[in-house]
Amino acid sequence: MSQASGTPFLPSFPVIVIHRIGNQLKAEAPGGFTSTEEIQENATVEQLNAAVSSCAVALAEQMLIKSNTRVTVIEEDPTTQYSMWLDIADGVVKPVEKPKVPKKKLFASWSRQQKILVFGGLAVVIAISGAFGVRSMIPQQKTQVVISAPPAAQLPVAAPAGWDTYADYAVDSSAVNPLLLDEQIVYAQGSSVKRMEASTGIATDSKDAGFQITNLYQSFGLGHDVIAASAGTSQVAVGHTGGALHQIEAPSESAKLLWVSGTPVYSTVGFVHIPDADGNLHRYSAPADSVPAVVTPDGVWMVSTISPQAWFITNDSPNLPTAKQLPLGAGEEVTGDVVGVGNSFVVGIRGENQDYIQVFDTTGQNIVDTRTIPEVSLSAHPIVDPSRHILLGTNAMVDITSDHAVPVAGGSRYGAGFAWVSGIENQRVSISGEKIPWRVGKNNSSSAVIPDAVLEDGRAVVLFRAEGSRESSRIYVLRAQKGGENHKSTQD
Repeated sequence: MSQASGTPFLPSFPVIVIHRIGNQLKAEAPGGFTSTEEIQENATVEQLNAAVSSCAVALAEQMLIKSNTRVTVIEEDPTTQYSMWLDIADGVVKPVEKPKVPKKKLFASWSRQQKILVFGGLAVVIAISGAFGVRSMIPQQKTQVVISAPPAAQLPVAAPAGWDTYADYAVDSSAVNPLLLDEQIVYAQGSSVKRMEASTGIATDSKDAGFQITNLYQSFGLGHDVIAASAGTSQVAVGHTGGALHQIEAPSESAKLLWVSGTPVYSTVGFVHIPDADGNLHRYSAPADSVPAVVTPDGVWMVSTISPQAWFITNDSPNLPTAKQLPLGAGEEVTGDVVGVGNSFVVGIRGENQDYIQVFDTTGQNIVDTRTIPEVSLSAHPIVDPSRHILLGTNAMVDITSDHAVPVAGGSRYGAGFAWVSGIENQRVSISGEKIPWRVGKNNSSSAVIPDAVLEDGRAVVLFRAEGSRESSRIYVLRAQKGGENHKSTQD
């Protein structure tokens, strides 16, 4: 039985109701079922229809609906509503068509005078419409979707040194440090990786990782726009920003997950396994007592923890390439500490009088430069910022592109190009050595907010972690204090 041409019979119950709320669609149905879908800025009609369909399909799956269902779409102005239906077979929401009256029945009873009046008037309308376009005569579904930016807010705790508590905007998020990539803020909310324009906070897209995200990384070595999301050490997904996220299955239950400049690397006996941007694992031979240090599109640099040697590995052959000998002075030996920073790897060296680090720059299969940076010790888990070429070790923050190191206290935190030092004096320390007092208010220094990134205009992106499980963490974009020098260019 059909209601109209193209519209099948639709039961009166249930009805899926989809509301547009800002940049989000929210579907509801009797029984407390809900589903949400993000709307892209400047979305086309096709993209809007796809978002509505995706939202309705997700709700129908929750309700185990197996037949065509009524859908009502309500704009932010509740007076604007659309009568739709979900084609369960195609997974598409379509407009409900009004029944057509057969032409014979419509005109048969009309008098000759009525026909002249109607069709004569129609001819005039058609003639006029020719000047303006026939399309203007056809009823059009509303296509303009206004996506509003999130509102301004006040950071509820003391701001990091150099910034104000006033935020141009704030958005709810998970307690996961966000990223800044191509002037987009990438952040996590539940199992979704979301993006928004850094300048405005307007949402651009949302992708599901398939698990509750606890960490986000920019995966250096897999491509400038590749990110990784993880949940502890058991679940990892990678993908291009704005594209699909691909879950990675560990090569074995005993595989150990390592992070090399934000790239997930699995270690097994004799091998390392590195994903590409599509989530496919590639296996490489691992020399004994070596660790992965630099990931490239063509292979991986493996560095020994017991001798001054390194290998560039391109496959899983048992025949290893010739090792590169790392130069050491007389009486010196490696400490076993190795860390990669982008295209460089850093090796801890124990000298006769003091420990220091040796930096090795790589291009493809070659070591192209080396530098010695004195009086720097690597921690067991040093903090690495590949985009700025910065390493925070046990006792210093280092710009590995030069021989410059700034002494900092142990246990310091790192954020947006600065070391945030805790202790008798709380200080923000720049890579140039500039120190600014850091007032943390009622927060102790270990939990006070610090910036994750700084925008080109000097605003800071900070994450405020909610204390209660029922509260949402939030990302705030803070204005710089007047007279402060917090531009991104000063930290690169």
